[in-house]
Amino acid sequence: MKVLVADDERIIRQAILHVIDWQALGVTQVLEARNGREALREFERHRPEILITDIRMPMLDGLELVQAARELDSRIQVIYITGFSDVSYLRAAVRNAAVDYILKPVDPEELLAALRTCVGRVQEQSRSQDHLREMERYARLSAPLLRRQLLGRVLSGAYPSRESILESAAMVGLSLDLQAPYQAAVFSFRRAGEVPLPDMPGDILCAGIVNIAEELLGEPPRGEQAFPGGICHLGDLDFACLLPGDEPEENLRLLGRIRDQVRRYLRLDAFGVAGPVTEGFSGIQESFELAYGGLQRQFRFSPGAVVSYEACGPHKEQAGCAVGEERLEKLCACVYGGDLQGAACQWEGIWEEGAAALSSVRETRSLCVLVCGHVLLNQGRRVVAPEENALFAGFLTRLESARYSRDFREQVESFFQELAGMLSSRRVPRRRQIVEEVQRYILEHIEESLTIRDISAQVFLAPTYLCTLFKEETGGTINGYLTRQRMLHAARLLAAGEHRVYELARRLGYSDVKYFSSLFKRELGQTPSRYAGGLLEEGADEKE
Repeated sequence: MKVLVADDERIIRQAILHVIDWQALGVTQVLEARNGREALREFERHRPEILITDIRMPMLDGLELVQAARELDSRIQVIYITGFSDVSYLRAAVRNAAVDYILKPVDPEELLAALRTCVGRVQEQSRSQDHLREMERYARLSAPLLRRQLLGRVLSGAYPSRESILESAAMVGLSLDLQAPYQAAVFSFRRAGEVPLPDMPGDILCAGIVNIAEELLGEPPRGEQAFPGGICHLGDLDFACLLPGDEPEENLRLLGRIRDQVRRYLRLDAFGVAGPVTEGFSGIQESFELAYGGLQRQFRFSPGAVVSYEACGPHKEQAGCAVGEERLEKLCACVYGGDLQGAACQWEGIWEEGAAALSSVRETRSLCVLVCGHVLLNQGRRVVAPEENALFAGFLTRLESARYSRDFREQVESFFQELAGMLSSRRVPRRRQIVEEVQRYILEHIEESLTIRDISAQVFLAPTYLCTLFKEETGGTINGYLTRQRMLHAARLLAAGEHRVYELARRLGYSDVKYFSSLFKRELGQTPSRYAGGLLEEGADEKE
């Protein structure tokens, strides 16, 4: 197993390379790259299974790198690291299906946990790769697959002419009648609460759904040309069915049986919408579009519903959903005060006000992200910690699978609970720990020639980022702290009476004695000579 680390900061790369026990993870080779373009070349040459990449890099940023790498190998496992904590990059990372999103400074334990997840997925891919390849080979050769693909073109209207589609249908044994009535339907499946095989690949689930549906749809008796119905894959876990339109009520019952069987054997919840019956081949696309439009409003129903497109209501332009500033202020106060019951009450009010204006799952998801992002930032009054960013990233990932009202509300309430718990249990912030490490290192090496780069290398941070962090935490600069501690150290040596001023200056790395004296006076209010003289006078007074 191979890992590629891409970051334009050498310090960050070296830190990652040295803090992880790669051998214990089963990693045989760790590659590194200084920018996105070099990383892509390394990826093409070595094809690593795991990619750890900074988001912002010269020549090719991390998101572009992942996109290019996935075009070469879609199975690549990705961990993003960055010093930027804005929500837009979080969303981009989630859309790119990252295993984790880690903010600098990189926490070794957090990185190790993400790597273990990647290694587990790679190992699972390796175990099932041969089996999946065999299944794909048979699927490509099978006529049923060709029929499904053709059915998708019929539903979407993606064919040059009726004659061409009918000719292609006849070649794969799909009988279509230009004058017969048809009815389109759409299913959206999702994982239910108790999934016995949580790591079952999506293509296996899709194959299972198709097999169950085709078995219930049945085949026409030998020698007959009647169209029994068919199913095709739309993407993710969404499917479309084309049914004969002679008995629409029977079609609804058939869709219900498909839902029940998929729930029984694959533990998937479903939502189905049946479009209108259309007379003739030319209306199939319209029936499909109306059914698919109803699918976008599944959040108004409970899991397992199979309804007519009319029950979903026609699509209307909405005025938009506005969330009151006062209610958001109260919600933030409840979460940060640990009042989870009050937070749930405020969220319930926001949901009730906003749900009526929402017209799709996407808009519902956006409302949840808006409210939770607002609470995370406490209306823009705080800087988000890395662990809080990780919490929000996990929330966004879980939210992607939400489809129904119950799911959205529970995910948001769970986020409030986890954030409140994190805020109440937090100990010394990681930023403060870094500052203390820097201060301790300076005191331990006070007589050495230290630079910002030397100091930043000890905490595995970029110099610019470390200077900013130190300034925000202490109100002063690293150089200022270093100078102050050197002058205090010089004062202690003068008090011991073992050095002259010029010897002391050289010992502390100052070749210019006048400059050393000016720094000493600026920090302690008097020159080294006067300071030493004052000590001698005090000693004489004590002897007298």
